[in-house]
Amino acid sequence: MTVPYAFQDDRWTKNSAWAVAQANNYMDHPKVMKFSPVDSTMLNLMKSKLTH
Repeated sequence: MTVPYAFQDDRWTKNSAWAVAQANNYMDHPKVMKFSPVDSTMLNLMKSKLTH
């Protein structure tokens, strides 16, 4: 599983005004994306990475 490139930008954590503007832009212009089905191996890997 990869993180979309747009969310690897360090401005998300270092520039709050930019981050808010980006988030608002995403909310104002939503896109529908198709995801591939996730198999049980991937689900188990995702569960093992969860922290509480």
